[in-house]
Amino acid sequence: TQVPTFSLTMAGDFQTACSWIGQTDLTACQNVKSTDIGTGSIPTQVGLLTQLTSLDLFNNALTGSIPTELGMLTKLSWLFLHNNALTGSLPTQLGMLIQLNSLSLYSNELRGHIPTELGMLQQLSFLHLFNNAFTGSIPTQLESLTQLVSLMIYDNELTGTVPDSICLFTRPLVDCQKLVCSCCWDGDGSVCS
Repeated sequence: TQVPTFSLTMAGDFQTACSWIGQTDLTACQNVKSTDIGTGSIPTQVGLLTQLTSLDLFNNALTGSIPTELGMLTKLSWLFLHNNALTGSLPTQLGMLIQLNSLSLYSNELRGHIPTELGMLQQLSFLHLFNNAFTGSIPTQLESLTQLVSLMIYDNELTGTVPDSICLFTRPLVDCQKLVCSCCWDGDGSVCS
């Protein structure tokens, strides 16, 4: 398979770049940020970045699915892939990112169910999945996310009831017309009734 040839500049150290050209030692990369990649997909070689704590690839035109290899980045605290054109379902392997604090996947073309494995992300404070095409109900496993302060899941095709226990930690933004919730706000800012 062809390895993409774009480089990603490490945040805080603009002298060094993590490159997916194939020859560069990727194991030292800790923070990768790029909003100037252009088109293409996230290569599976991202799984080689085992020291990575932050992956910021938002506001690009990235396509294709989210690689399952992201689950190998167990030191990851921030994963920002919003405002792209990513498709497919969320890999269940994201549940292996137990250090994850922020998961921002909004404004893509993601679909399918929200994986129950996201309930294993006990450090998660921010979960932003809005403006996609997720279906089904909100997994009850999300009730275990006691650090959650921001849950935004509006502009999807989710149905059912938002568990009341989620409201102990956050005031979710949802589609009030599609979801039953006694403590949520609608994506337009009004309180659900």
